[in-house]
Amino acid sequence: MQRLLMVALATMLSSAAYARDCGPVPNTSREAFGRWIQCAFGSPPPPPTYTPPINLNPPTPSQRRSLFPPEGPSFQATLRRFGENMKAVTVTLNGTVPMSAMLDTGSTNMVLGPTTARALVASGTLDLKRDFVGMGSYMIADGSKMTRREYNLRSITIGGYTVYNVTCIGAEHDTDELIGMSLLSKFKSWTIDNTRNVLILTP
Repeated sequence: MQRLLMVALATMLSSAAYARDCGPVPNTSREAFGRWIQCAFGSPPPPPTYTPPINLNPPTPSQRRSLFPPEGPSFQATLRRFGENMKAVTVTLNGTVPMSAMLDTGSTNMVLGPTTARALVASGTLDLKRDFVGMGSYMIADGSKMTRREYNLRSITIGGYTVYNVTCIGAEHDTDELIGMSLLSKFKSWTIDNTRNVLILTP
């Protein structure tokens, strides 16, 4: 009877070891037998992980377009030197009045001089009562801050592209005119190409 039990136990051990690919029962040492028991009856080994093959070929044009979708069209406005280190750009206000002023990314608002403001009023595209939105401030060359009336411009065209409803401040002097962030923030992105002297705008 004992022999039958030993045979049955050996058969069970061999079946478990075979199912887990542990090999035959070792008889070399106690340590080897312990490793064999752990293999046959211990925790199952983790499933093999799948590692996708590395594609060393560059993506095709169609694959590249799907991975890196192109941005929308960009527009370019010509810059000219203004002073020693500044740039100026020309825009068209309300579809009628051109203005060439310094590009100042540190200025929150567009700033219009009195001559430009009078030209807009004369063209009938700016109403000082209807287009008044409140009081705004801007900084002049000596660093002091000025508080002036703020207006809404219906449109500004720059580099062939038109944006709408841009706030501006009426300055005291024509030399205070600025192209500021109230215009540039209408674009998704903008960069200055100093090599070609252009302002690149992406709506």
